[in-house]
Amino acid sequence: MHNNGDVVTYTEGGKAYKAFVFGMNTSILSHLGKNGEPMLHLAVFDEDPKHLALRMQPRVPIRLEYDVVHNTQSFTEAYYKEHGKETAAQHKGNGVWSDTSPQPAPSKAEAATPEKPASWGKK
Repeated sequence: MHNNGDVVTYTEGGKAYKAFVFGMNTSILSHLGKNGEPMLHLAVFDEDPKHLALRMQPRVPIRLEYDVVHNTQSFTEAYYKEHGKETAAQHKGNGVWSDTSPQPAPSKAEAATPEKPASWGKK
């Protein structure tokens, strides 16, 4: 289970972004992940200049995504029959979330340097 403030990875259009959880939705059973992962509400950290230019506050590199499904979520054949594949794709939306791998701890030499080590922030 994820709590507010947890960090996950939000993937959209083949690009991965770090995101903070600020809520979840478990009310739509067909949209849960393979192991019951909920849909999450995410604050996505996105510094892409193309995306920043489209925002009302272009200097703020955060965008909100609601009801994002887990990357293991898939619709059943019964769901497709009831709603149609086109509608199901619209319900799934564009992005998915997954757990974020923890960052490696810095070496003692890196930790002793006053500047941000190059290895920090690598995926």
